Amino acid sequence: RSRDDLQGALDVISEDLDDVKSCMCNVVMELNTTQSKVANLETNFETNFESIKSEVKEMTSEVETLKAKFQPGQSGDSKNAICAAPQKLQEFTGRENALVWLEKNLVRDQNSESPPKTSCCTKTICGLGGCGKTSLAVEFAWRWMNHFTGGVFWVNGESDENVSKSVAENLALLNVTVSTRENVDDSLNRFLTLLSYESRPWLLVVDNADDLRSPTCPTGVEKICKGPWQRNARAPKNGHILFTTRKNAKDTAAFLRLSPTNCLEMQCFSEEEGALFLIRRTGLEGESLYQGAIDLAKELGGLPLALEQAAAYLSALPISITFKDYLDRSEERRVGKECRSRWSPYH
Repeated sequence: RSRDDLQGALDVISEDLDDVKSCMCNVVMELNTTQSKVANLETNFETNFESIKSEVKEMTSEVETLKAKFQPGQSGDSKNAICAAPQKLQEFTGRENALVWLEKNLVRDQNSESPPKTSCCTKTICGLGGCGKTSLAVEFAWRWMNHFTGGVFWVNGESDENVSKSVAENLALLNVTVSTRENVDDSLNRFLTLLSYESRPWLLVVDNADDLRSPTCPTGVEKICKGPWQRNARAPKNGHILFTTRKNAKDTAAFLRLSPTNCLEMQCFSEEEGALFLIRRTGLEGESLYQGAIDLAKELGGLPLALEQAAAYLSALPISITFKDYLDRSEERRVGKECRSRWSPYH
């Protein structure tokens, strides 16, 4: 009898062991499935981690920028107009047609009947070095500062180093603190994010952007002119960008993806404009001096940079001389150099 009971108990235990084995098999299968899912998650995480980190970093930068802009107790409308343009030139002369063109294209561009814009209003001033592109942009910026109530900002586009310095100066004017650990790209992202959320008209001048070609264009300049930030928030409605460059209008328009009609080609001064500039810059006035100023402006080809150098020389002399005297002395020096060169034993 006892033997039969023991056998029955062993049979029950055997059945339980079979059930445990079956359960263990199921657990192993589920564990393998879970491990496979974990491996897939790890692969996906590694693949997307850099992208996620970049997005989080950019979002954090935007949040910090907006927090700095909308501090409690401060209203955007209560801020004074900001103008980061270089000092206005007291001797600025002529260029009335160019100023009218800039006003028409950058100030009067808000047409309610036109379709919605998808990027900032962008124009360029093209021309030879020394023809007065920067002076024109400075004059326009100061004349219309009160129209661009969201601010007039200035960026030197010669190199990424200059872009970085300019961005830091603009952010300082906006009372936005830049961390010493923040890299150049982060600072530029901050600045452009702030502009894209500005609710009032603003103007950004990118001066001396002479290398508008891929792949040598400074990355900061390329981000400004082609970055997706221009399509964010209020940027297409309120944003205005003005480039000055030595590149010709055709190449500039192609790089910036603009119509050639958006590029103003700067010319040198006319003889009358050049003479007026010389008179204002030196303070030498009088009808008898006017023809000398005309002749000097003609001799220098109306190039504003050359006229500025001549005027600076005349102003620095301890004794006053006329424009004709300056022109005669220049001619004497030129002839003397030619003679020395001609009679040089090494010629």
